[in-house]
Amino acid sequence: MKTKKNFLTRLVLMSAIGLSSVIVSCQKDASTQSSGQNQLNTAKYSEITDPGLSAKMATFLPGVLDSSEINTLNFMREEELLARDIYLSMQNLYTLPIFKNIAKSELVHTTAIQKLIVLYNLPDPAANHQQGVFTNPDLQALYNTLLTQGSTSLNDALIVGATIEDKDIFDLQNHIAQDVDNQDILFVLNNIKNGSYNHIRAFNAQLVHRGITYVPQFITQAEFNAIIQ
Repeated sequence: MKTKKNFLTRLVLMSAIGLSSVIVSCQKDASTQSSGQNQLNTAKYSEITDPGLSAKMATFLPGVLDSSEINTLNFMREEELLARDIYLSMQNLYTLPIFKNIAKSELVHTTAIQKLIVLYNLPDPAANHQQGVFTNPDLQALYNTLLTQGSTSLNDALIVGATIEDKDIFDLQNHIAQDVDNQDILFVLNNIKNGSYNHIRAFNAQLVHRGITYVPQFITQAEFNAIIQ
């Protein structure tokens, strides 16, 4: 039997602690980087992009969903939108290509979840999504907190990006391990997780360039070290 964890409780905790556990060794606010650092580093982890993702999804036979899988799809649909919406806002503020690039990837992720929701004839919690507006009240609170933090400075925006990916990886790991059996959903979640690995590596590279050390708040330090190597 699948067991469920209270992800919403962790979201409330995230909103409360903000970025207090992020250790910053230097707070200089450099505004220029090499073009290589502005691009996603995808050398280590494979991330299928649309339409490749859609083609692969079509090879799976749909299974029967239980409540934990339905909750997972609903939650991940909006969590990926939260990441996209934050990055679009940060791009408008700082015009650093990393935000625009990763926002595009997050759109692929949330669209993949949407395809599963349609496939299983489920109501879409983000059917009429407006940027920055979420059905899940805890995700709404988290978005508001992260938007405020990221709007403080470019350094803070990059820390917010790393934090979002940190939490996304943690949530995906738990959903994959505890909440999902259907192979099509597992495929999509694992693909999103691989994308999040790439994203946190890209944000970490930007932070390292600025002399800032990001300490993971959700995954372990050992997991984080393995990802960024």
